[in-house]
Amino acid sequence: MAKAPIVIQPPQRDDNETLQEWVYRALRQAIMTGHFVPGHSVTIRGVAEMLNVSLMPVREALRRLVAERALELLSNRRVTVPKMTPSKLEELASARIALESLAAVRALPAINDELLQTLRALDEEVDQALHDGDVTTYLQKNQAFHLTLYRAGDSQVLIPLIESLWLQFGPFMRMVLGRIGVSYVLDRHAEALKAIERKDPLALRLAIEGDIRDGMGSLSQEELLANARDN
Repeated sequence: MAKAPIVIQPPQRDDNETLQEWVYRALRQAIMTGHFVPGHSVTIRGVAEMLNVSLMPVREALRRLVAERALELLSNRRVTVPKMTPSKLEELASARIALESLAAVRALPAINDELLQTLRALDEEVDQALHDGDVTTYLQKNQAFHLTLYRAGDSQVLIPLIESLWLQFGPFMRMVLGRIGVSYVLDRHAEALKAIERKDPLALRLAIEGDIRDGMGSLSQEELLANARDN
């Protein structure tokens, strides 16, 4: 069965942002939200055409993403998402739980009423996407909820590490949700919001851990093995 073409929805370019940085940010966001799908490779020229830019900034952005292990360079000068295995998935889950629960707890003292309201609004958008069966919006808003929470802690170390893990995880979550739909997704954000309201670090840590385990638990060994065979 033919795979759907990759479609990139680039973000707005900031006034002080170089073209190279914008291309890198656009591709990074597309990978984290699953727009690059397992088993589907693209050329440098193809990406340049999608973003309506020259080859040079695309080539540099892809080089950086390959170095981050978000993409893999193939022998035919195409790039694709690296394969996932059950053992790699387990390691990614453990790393995400360790880093994201720490980031959430570190951010807790900095979350004021305004930011809490922002998180509630994002969670409502997550819930609406789940209700509508909208995989793309769900992935975007779920990521926005998590990163908005973690960035409140103003960490210069944890956030890049967390984003690196999302780069490796996002494409496979998109693959599974595209097959089974979002009706199987359990939203633990409500638990996290209650923990934030109570300023309860343990409850927040458990809510984040549960959310990650539920999400990554959707990626069954059967799905991963089927993906490996397809590639």
